[in-house]
Amino acid sequence: MKDDNSLLKGYTSNLIRDGIEVIEELKWPFNDEPFISTNFVINILKTGYLDMEYDSKPYKCGPKLASIIFPGHIFINHKFSDDYCATAIVVNKAVFEKMRLHDVYLNRFKYDEVPHFQLTDSQYEDILKVFATAGIINKLNIEAKNDMLIAALEIIIHMIDHYRTLNEPKPTSGNKRISSELYEIICKNCRKHHDVEFYAEQFHLSPKHFSTVIKKETGYSVGHWIHLYVTADAKMLLKTESTTSLQAISEKLGFPDLPTFSRYFKRETGMSPSEYRRR
Repeated sequence: MKDDNSLLKGYTSNLIRDGIEVIEELKWPFNDEPFISTNFVINILKTGYLDMEYDSKPYKCGPKLASIIFPGHIFINHKFSDDYCATAIVVNKAVFEKMRLHDVYLNRFKYDEVPHFQLTDSQYEDILKVFATAGIINKLNIEAKNDMLIAALEIIIHMIDHYRTLNEPKPTSGNKRISSELYEIICKNCRKHHDVEFYAEQFHLSPKHFSTVIKKETGYSVGHWIHLYVTADAKMLLKTESTTSLQAISEKLGFPDLPTFSRYFKRETGMSPSEYRRR
């Protein structure tokens, strides 16, 4: 299966060299076959329309649509209008892993499931202004360029997440999804509780039934989301609290001892906490 890099040829000189690329006028090539996302992408559709599939779910995308796309998802672009054009920031996986975007990891829950949402006219104009700033930074030839781009990226992410919260309809008691509540509960409790049983109890459900509901709503197990947040939290602490001992971090994250934390972290990331901190 092709990846998104093969579809972004001609746009990715900075992505290859620096790990970040700002694409002010993105026109995806027609590609009516599956490809997998290997980069972290923020995309704003400016003009035109796109019919596509995201993890086998069909979407019709139109102007002022914002998307946050994580690595590992499968796309098929079926049909574009002639005037299709977007603006995007693309971050390769290596750079994304080093960024201190704790909130992005925690908010992955909702973007993995549905990556798109509609901006209002004023929100769209404001987002494009920050994208324009990122485009100016991208053309600079200075040592601090990547740090400046990451700062702009953080602003855009927080704006998009805030706008999505404002724009999404509030669920009623009849259609409220358990998974949307689970996100908040994991955020508040993942440093103390890593077990499915605790989260099932919060909804007065058996662990088996709870796991079935979450799997049906999100496509992933409860354990997947718990591990995602615990690992994201661990990465954030390892990078931002560089003088804190690994033992203290393991205690802060609710592990009984450092060896248990080290085994957990290596299983989830492929490297030890000390190796990750040295990257």
